[in-house]
Amino acid sequence: MRLSNGDDQAVVRRLLPDGLGSFGDLLPVLDTGEALVVGDASLLPTRIRISEPSQRPNSGTVDFWEKWSTDLSIGKHNIAVDGWRKQTMQEFN
Repeated sequence: MRLSNGDDQAVVRRLLPDGLGSFGDLLPVLDTGEALVVGDASLLPTRIRISEPSQRPNSGTVDFWEKWSTDLSIGKHNIAVDGWRKQTMQEFN
């Protein structure tokens, strides 16, 4: 997937065979849904496109923009810690 940090790119470039180092130039320009496959399971580094899932995951992620745009006081960390310990999601309303 896209890497714009030079240090991260250098780590991936070191994984590439000497003759295929130019594949590292693709890292900062990969599009959404694209990846560079490298490793023992792949004979050659390959640029692939991953299709969107037909059924989107039903994750428990909070609605970021809605929660951060409201002017609520901070201090409900006890609810978060309790939910973390119980491995459940709780509303912070």
